[in-house]
Amino acid sequence: MEVSRLFFANLSEFDSMMQWVRGHLRALVKDSSFIKQFELAVEEALVNIITYAYSHPPGSIKISYAFEKESGKISITLQDEGVPFNPLEVSEPIKKNQLEECTEGGFGIFFMRKMTDSILYERVGESNVLVLTKQL
Repeated sequence: MEVSRLFFANLSEFDSMMQWVRGHLRALVKDSSFIKQFELAVEEALVNIITYAYSHPPGSIKISYAFEKESGKISITLQDEGVPFNPLEVSEPIKKNQLEECTEGGFGIFFMRKMTDSILYERVGESNVLVLTKQL
């Protein structure tokens, strides 16, 4: 099962985006910890897209939700037509016992990695496609 919705890439749409994602997760998952972790990863990705993808807003973000019953995997796909950006190429900002030496930035991507089971990025034509997946 996969469903999608298109949103303006604008902070004023952020709550609507998260309500849409949350509604799909809650319809399937009862574990609030699972939902909160996955929501955090999606939030971080959406804020990055809204903030950095488009030099001339408004752009758009297509959000797709998919559930594979056989494997128990839930995926959220975020697609935008902003500047090319592969978050998987960003190094982790936190090194053991070196927090005070860290520069700003990269923490959202760090949390996305920690709160999901896998993240895939692909540039398809003029679109960034980011797939966040978590196993039930």
